[in-house]
Amino acid sequence: MDDHVHILMGLHPSLSLADYMRELKTGTSRWISQEGIFPGFNGWQDGYGAFTISVREQDAVIRYIKEQQIHHQQTDYLGELRSILDEARIKYDEKYIA
Repeated sequence: MDDHVHILMGLHPSLSLADYMRELKTGTSRWISQEGIFPGFNGWQDGYGAFTISVREQDAVIRYIKEQQIHHQQTDYLGELRSILDEARIKYDEKYIA
């Protein structure tokens, strides 16, 4: 997608999500700049969203990621994020969504 990335990963308990995301963003920003593969790339946004899933949900999430272009023809990124948060009954402040 041109405005966000979905990543399914396992995170070892000894590594914090914040540390992982910092390293991921730093490393990929450097790589994107060096390779020049996305000329308009100005860096990642400050925040990120992360969700846990059960092993039972893994295949469905993989399928979703593979088919996200089709999915996003019907629901934009922000609509999808709000829907996920609402379904999980997670309270959020709109200023952090846009």
